Amino acid sequence: MKLNNTKIEQLKEADINLNSSFVEIPFLYTPVLKELKRKESQIKKIYFTINSEMLLFNGVVLSILRLFDIPEKLEQDKDNVLLTYSDKTIEIEFTNTGLIYSGCCELHNSNLVFSENLPYIKVELPSERESVIVLPEGDGFYYMALDKKESEQADRLSIIGNPAKLKECYLWLTDHLNG
Repeated sequence: MKLNNTKIEQLKEADINLNSSFVEIPFLYTPVLKELKRKESQIKKIYFTINSEMLLFNGVVLSILRLFDIPEKLEQDKDNVLLTYSDKTIEIEFTNTGLIYSGCCELHNSNLVFSENLPYIKVELPSERESVIVLPEGDGFYYMALDKKESEQADRLSIIGNPAKLKECYLWLTDHLNG
């Protein structure tokens, strides 16, 4: 199967063929997001700081929606987005910080601290010694290309970047934030 690269903005097109599409969203494939998805049932709150010059708003928010689903409530002001789920909140602040992204994730019994320039996630447990979760090497672009290659070889659509689910999330996002 040959998957055609599709940009996020093309998801609004009614005639796009989702059966042969691969949506390019590098942030969705970052090792940090994959690790946060693994911890989803334990997450109480996530706070992201995103460099708005390096990562596009729609790519970031769409990545979060794809991994954690559509929220029950959404609030937005100038540079902040707050997604509220029944069991967790995700706050995204867009700034001109030097890092591409960084943040903290509050779990039931610990905090996870992460940054784009760290090859690990720092685990902070109260009154215990710090530990880390070592992340695999490579960035979102690398894992996105790998997923596309594996999807084409297996003659299937991407599992994590499924274009039908991404389109559903994108349409919800445009309805609630932009229109």
